[in-house]
Amino acid sequence: MHHDGDALAVSDRKFLEKLQRQAISYFIDNQAPNGLVLDRQRNHGPRRIHGLCSTSATGMGFVALALASAEPYRLLSYDASVARVRAGLQAVLEKLPHERGIVPHFVHSATNEVHGSDHFSTVETAWVVAGTLWAASFLKDPALERMANRLYGRVDWHYWSGQTGTQTAGLLRHGKDRSGDFLPCYWDRLNGETAFMYVLAAGAESEKAIAETAWTQLQPFYGTIAGHRFNNADLGLFVFQYGLDLLDLEAWRAPGEVDLLAEARLATRASRGCLCNLPSVLGPLTWRWSRRFY
Repeated sequence: MHHDGDALAVSDRKFLEKLQRQAISYFIDNQAPNGLVLDRQRNHGPRRIHGLCSTSATGMGFVALALASAEPYRLLSYDASVARVRAGLQAVLEKLPHERGIVPHFVHSATNEVHGSDHFSTVETAWVVAGTLWAASFLKDPALERMANRLYGRVDWHYWSGQTGTQTAGLLRHGKDRSGDFLPCYWDRLNGETAFMYVLAAGAESEKAIAETAWTQLQPFYGTIAGHRFNNADLGLFVFQYGLDLLDLEAWRAPGEVDLLAEARLATRASRGCLCNLPSVLGPLTWRWSRRFY
């Protein structure tokens, strides 16, 4: 995003475009035969064809596959981009189990067997829904737009929120486990990861939507990293980058006092300041998040 006074040097812009191409290429290279996107890949050795696919990675992949057909990338033809997004969307709609529209986090690329403790995951579903809506709109393909609206329309966000009269009323649950029991946690922090999900949930059809007042229950959680104090400092850079990519925070601001765009800048500076000490700063966070699912 360009800001007056923040014009990038030519070398920096070339570096960013190269990085963008590499990121988009990951999703092109790692869309599995089932249409979904592999959650991870080997850094060395032969490319792994099968493994766990992530619905959130698939949602991000839809955005990347759509962008791949556009300038300045031109890594895929327009028809190839549409076909790839359609294949992934059909897989989500027709091959994955869902409960009131919420799909699993991880499925195996060869068998579509569900893996992980979050058998149904609200935030992962939000990612695949958002990615689908964005890609269909960007590609301007009517058939994709109908499929995307079908996927979005079947999610009953109200069902997946806390019960009326409780302290968690209106807050979205994390999901359900394999036994069909609700996971104990709620999405109650205000950050880029939750913001786009609550926008989707509040904008759904009235009987499936959550109340707009749910915003008032999302709270900041401040900490300090590399000398910078900012909201959600303990969660890592991803909660700032992911959701904010889909929201125009110059035109719209989440209710409350937290400026998510300004916080994202601070988080980026803090992350850059930690590069010399990655194992001690990011290692525990990576482990903490990974152990939930494997």
